[in-house]
Amino acid sequence: MLFVQLIGLIGIGLLIASFQLNKRSLILKTQVASCLAWSLYYFFIGAYTGAGMVLLGAVRSYVFDKYRGYEWIFELSIFVYAMMTLVTWRDWTSLLPFIAMMLASTAMWQKNPKHIRFVSFMPTAFWFPYNFLSGSYMGMVGDLVTFLSVLSGVLRFDVLPYMRQRYVYRGATEITDVDLV
Repeated sequence: MLFVQLIGLIGIGLLIASFQLNKRSLILKTQVASCLAWSLYYFFIGAYTGAGMVLLGAVRSYVFDKYRGYEWIFELSIFVYAMMTLVTWRDWTSLLPFIAMMLASTAMWQKNPKHIRFVSFMPTAFWFPYNFLSGSYMGMVGDLVTFLSVLSGVLRFDVLPYMRQRYVYRGATEITDVDLV
């Protein structure tokens, strides 16, 4: 069981890393590795819908990186997730990873890393209950850490540079609440 938890820890580390990058291609490549680790983890704990969905997530991230110019690929990925949900259906909890992966696909389809980060807040709202109901404690920890990593990435790449630019541009001596709106 320790080996399985280690795989989950590797998946967490790669998720953290992916949201601390500021280039779309690097985010997607790191997501491929993270998804492969999580797929193994879910398989070993018997959460087969999660395993299948995340394995498809690795393929999705690779394809989204290489073939971004083909708009139909996004729609195809949603269809494939729906098929995987049907194939691995256990009960209503199988819908949670499906919704999470539709949201994650929407995030990873974005061209701008800023938009990837903002949309990436949403999938954890569906992965967390799935992980709880599947008994995946490492998955729950991963969801919380991922949420914090996305928040950190948003602050680091999106909010703070905006605040610095606005502060320097205006020549202000202090930032007020009005400046942050």
